[in-house]
Amino acid sequence: MKILEISKYYPPEGGGIEVHLKLLVEELSKNNEVTVICSNTSFHKEVQIEENLKIVKSRYLFSVANNPFFIPPKEIFQEYDIIHVHSPYPYGEVLGYKLSKCTGKPLIITYHSDILKKGIFKSIYNPVQLKVLNHSRRIMPTSSKYVEGSEILRRFRDKITIIPCGVDIEKFSRGNPEAVRSRYGLKGNVLLFVGRLVPYKGLEYLIKACKILRNDFKLLIVGSGPLEVKLKRMVRRMNLTGKIIFCGRVSDDELPDYYHAADIFILPSTYKAEAFGLVQIEAMAAGLPVISTDIPGSGVPFVNVDGETGFVVPIKNSRALAEKIELLLRDEKLRKKLGENGKKRARLFTYQENARKTEQVMKEVISETS
Repeated sequence: MKILEISKYYPPEGGGIEVHLKLLVEELSKNNEVTVICSNTSFHKEVQIEENLKIVKSRYLFSVANNPFFIPPKEIFQEYDIIHVHSPYPYGEVLGYKLSKCTGKPLIITYHSDILKKGIFKSIYNPVQLKVLNHSRRIMPTSSKYVEGSEILRRFRDKITIIPCGVDIEKFSRGNPEAVRSRYGLKGNVLLFVGRLVPYKGLEYLIKACKILRNDFKLLIVGSGPLEVKLKRMVRRMNLTGKIIFCGRVSDDELPDYYHAADIFILPSTYKAEAFGLVQIEAMAAGLPVISTDIPGSGVPFVNVDGETGFVVPIKNSRALAEKIELLLRDEKLRKKLGENGKKRARLFTYQENARKTEQVMKEVISETS
């Protein structure tokens, strides 16, 4: 097959969606010709070619509501068998829709999350999105729990195929904890957060939970983002500078070392912009118990099973976070049990299985439309 993938960004830019995309297209390109078209973060075009995989980072123009617009590159007008768009990305969805209408080639959509912005942007975009989804041949959310909580997805149940995201399990099952522990002088219990420093991640509630903790610990915050200055100021104000370490963004190669240096992984997100929580699977693959939050309408609690692979606590509840952290810090046997269960569950979320199911959908749709 000749496959066109349209997404907002491609690694190293972006977050969980882009990590998912990279693993998917690398696997798909083993048996297919794959072209990825996305926005660059600079005002020029970049093209990377690796055998059957071409990455086209097109020239960035401007951004509206975190929705980058780019100049459609010539590669978008080549002949493809199927068009695959990663949503939410309004500009990319419209591009995929227009291309599908013009060429007659089928459009499928991996639906990572709803558009959560309100006001005039949402009122303009909603009818456009409905038209795109109605035209698409298949919609692929990452969990049934997200479908249940999405007013838009519930309208299209007849064309939905659930395909959970996947990670490189082997990569995260190995790591060098000493590389991280020696770098930061870590001797006791280590808590870990990995993600962008943005509002919906709920880091202020985790920081407040750290103030409640009685046990000796260090919290590593891995990632960067617009809230970094504000969060560092909060840590200083709460006299937690010696307890909380901002590690910044780390390379993909180093990331497994951080998981293996930790004792507990925490994802305190507060809103369903956290639609799946890929980092939970990375942590499980490394054998860590996970503490996450019960986000209404999100797939996060589907990934981390309460009482089996970790704990799920109410959103925006620092005391509940602190209680579960304290419990796991006190009980090493429980930590190990939950961590072992997590390793088994992580095996259900491999990028190979995600790619296999996605490729199967592509073949089915092409067959239906040919």
